[in-house]
Amino acid sequence: MLNVPTLSRRNTAATRRRRAERFERFRRSGQTIAQFCAAEGISEPSFYVWNQTLIRAAESPAPPPPPSFRFA
Repeated sequence: MLNVPTLSRRNTAATRRRRAERFERFRRSGQTIAQFCAAEGISEPSFYVWNQTLIRAAESPAPPPPPSFRFA
């Protein structure tokens, strides 16, 4: 049995990275969205939703750092 790590829906950093990589492949492909989606096996509506999600994430400010606690 192969020990393949699974990606859960909760691993948002990995999901964003995969989606960003997919959109970079699209940009370099020279294909239409329909052609690219067919080749990648994804639906066009998913493509557009993921694109908007990535755009919003890029536009939103970075979250503040977690508070640091000092114990005496």
